[in-house]
Amino acid sequence: MKKNNQPPLRFKLWIILAVAIGLMALGVWWWRGYRQSDLIEKSLPARPNLANLAAELRERVREANEHAAHGPDQVAALGELARLYHANGFLQEALLCYKGLEQLEPKNPRWKYRHALIVSGFGEFGLAISLLHRTIELDPNYLPARLRLGDILLKDNQLKEAIAVYQDAQTHAPGEPYSMLGLARCDMDQELWPAACEKLEKVVAATNYALGYDLIVPVYEHLGMNDRAAAIRGRMKAWGAFRDMDDPWMEELNTDCYDAYQLSVAAGAFKVRGEKDVALPLMERAVRLSPKNAPLHFQLALLLLDFPDYAKARQELTLCTQLQPTFADGWIYLSGVISTMGDAAGAQQIFMQGLANCPDSPALHRMYGKQLQAQGRLDEAIHEFRESIRLRPTEADPYIELGIALFTAERTEEGLKEFSRALEAEPENPMVLCAMAFHEISIGNEAAARQWMQRVRSQPRVLTNDIERLTAAFQQAFGRAP
Repeated sequence: MKKNNQPPLRFKLWIILAVAIGLMALGVWWWRGYRQSDLIEKSLPARPNLANLAAELRERVREANEHAAHGPDQVAALGELARLYHANGFLQEALLCYKGLEQLEPKNPRWKYRHALIVSGFGEFGLAISLLHRTIELDPNYLPARLRLGDILLKDNQLKEAIAVYQDAQTHAPGEPYSMLGLARCDMDQELWPAACEKLEKVVAATNYALGYDLIVPVYEHLGMNDRAAAIRGRMKAWGAFRDMDDPWMEELNTDCYDAYQLSVAAGAFKVRGEKDVALPLMERAVRLSPKNAPLHFQLALLLLDFPDYAKARQELTLCTQLQPTFADGWIYLSGVISTMGDAAGAQQIFMQGLANCPDSPALHRMYGKQLQAQGRLDEAIHEFRESIRLRPTEADPYIELGIALFTAERTEEGLKEFSRALEAEPENPMVLCAMAFHEISIGNEAAARQWMQRVRSQPRVLTNDIERLTAAFQQAFGRAP
């Protein structure tokens, strides 16, 4: 009998099935690769004109384009291209990249978040809101996404929705100041002034008036709390610009930025937050990108002083004064650094050189007046203070210093007039309020002293120790508390 060596039918079927599955997998793999390449090709923007920008940026854009089109890791290259365009202000090009990346990496929330922030700047609130909702679904713990969503909803007059988002942010981070500020703005839109006041007082207390100080004044006025409103106005000159929230997903773009000004702004924000180690490389890069920009050298010097690195700061300030001899602050700080390094004569020489190069600098004249006053040369000091006021009549400090010099010269009535002018320049200036209160106490005018003491107590910037000293002096002079 002849033996049959043919494989059984079942085995043949398994082979056919395995081959079919393999071909299907190969087809799916090919189709995915084809679809990815096709999608990336459609997501690559026409290259903009980069001729006037940094050579390194031009080279990185060229390489990212090439790798996205033909490289082994096309998606990563497209992501780098999106960051480069976004970080350097090519927003339409970045948008096209982000739209492709959202399809290629649908679970990466950064692409939708950055896309949302760009289109919200174009006024496309509906799209931005949709993108931010999806961002939050992908990463519920990224608080800036909730805060941006609330802000956009409020701008789009979707008040109830904005309140819900801000309250949700408070649930995730109780007491968080930006969402609390948003809720206060919602209260103001509804004219719920007591509720807005309560929230804003929490915000300004939590942030030491870095947030909310511009809103709390009109709220106090609506509530008839005019003394508090006036006291806050008196503080406003002591504060800087609004500080935006920490936003790591946007701050990551700094490493791809080749705009010296934007890098300096970012460095300044990190410095305010106390992150000087992050700020320094950004500032150094800004200077490398724009080496003839004197204010950038000045900003780098101030940052170096925070470390402190006096030698490098001196180098940067020297460069600043060489590049722009009429930049008064460069001379002022260079003189101060040299003095700190122990060279008083050299510091004075630099100071006078600065005054010669910047004869219209109110700050230099004011500083020279203080030097002359310390030397007992009161008439010359008074002249310098008056010159500083002539050049910049809107600041309180030179009036105060002129007033003190006049008091020292026993020209009391003239000194009091200058203090009054200081209050015109800066209402509720704490130093002037204390000085006027002390003057009235010293001459035994109880009624006037009591009025000044009331203004002193209403000014939040007056130190507790100063209030206590004035109170003790008042009690000693008049035998009762003010």
